Amino acid sequence: MAFKSDYIIKQELNSIGEVGNLKLRIFPGSSREDQIHWVDGGLCFGKVDLLYGSNDAVWYAEQAWRDPLTNRESAVKPVIAVEGTLALERGSSGNAQYQRFFHALGAVLSGVIGIYYLREGKDSLRYDMPMAALNAGEMHNCDYFVTTDLEDVRKIVETVGLHGTASREYFELSKMLKNRMSTYFTQSMKRIHNGDINDYFKHRSIIKLPDGKNIKYLAGNYRNFTESSQRGGHVILGEFLLAKYFLKERFYFFLPRMTHNDIARLDNSDKKEWKVIRADDQGKVITMEDLEGIPGRIERGILELKNTPLGGPTSSVAKVKWNRLINELRDLIKRGVAKIK
Repeated sequence: MAFKSDYIIKQELNSIGEVGNLKLRIFPGSSREDQIHWVDGGLCFGKVDLLYGSNDAVWYAEQAWRDPLTNRESAVKPVIAVEGTLALERGSSGNAQYQRFFHALGAVLSGVIGIYYLREGKDSLRYDMPMAALNAGEMHNCDYFVTTDLEDVRKIVETVGLHGTASREYFELSKMLKNRMSTYFTQSMKRIHNGDINDYFKHRSIIKLPDGKNIKYLAGNYRNFTESSQRGGHVILGEFLLAKYFLKERFYFFLPRMTHNDIARLDNSDKKEWKVIRADDQGKVITMEDLEGIPGRIERGILELKNTPLGGPTSSVAKVKWNRLINELRDLIKRGVAKIK
């Protein structure tokens, strides 16, 4: 399934070809060459010991470039990085869409235009993701686009290839695309939450406290990072980054189903997604051990679900119990009964 998705996306990107002074680096769907750093001939960006996810294609210019994150030199300069997915065609209506947000983000951190291309399908694009990308672009002073239309990717490549990133043509195109991303979020907020940002925060498991603290909580557990069948580590990282770039403020990343011991074990692992979370200076991971005032009944109940899968029907016994307990805990935190130590 993953190979087929890679093949289709890469075939589409390859059809754009090389434009103007932009050359294209792309590998076959089964290749692992894309999983190494750009400077070493791959399609990944990030620090030497902290690579972000690989991209599907990167357009580059034949001129020397020094990577600002590693201070290493490359004979060619990456200009546009694209990560694509068929998630919208395959039933990913929820936060599974966030999984690959960090792939093109790695390029943005190195000053390379990032594009997250989710090919249009039966499901709708998560409305907060374009806004998070816009905020990421502003924070890192480098454009990050989210789109469902291959033509947007083509226009960006053609405009930059023929006119450059400093041109009026690119300025006008990027302005139009950013306005569309912003409008999509605004209209979706009105339709789904009646324009109420607090309702959005409630549905996105975000608590904003009167003292200015922000808490993003999630049901993720240790198994999500350590068992390949779970792939939850990708989703958890996606949720972390969406909170980071949506809030644009420091926040606590609260994982009630994890313990300090779980965190210590993951800190000693080589899990890429976990490393990205832990290296971030805006979000801080906390567990129930970092809070005081949690009734023993709630703490015991949540820890009983520590390793229990919560996927599947919303009416499952485990999920019903989790929802009841986390809603109680959320209310206690909002009322100041349960507090961060």
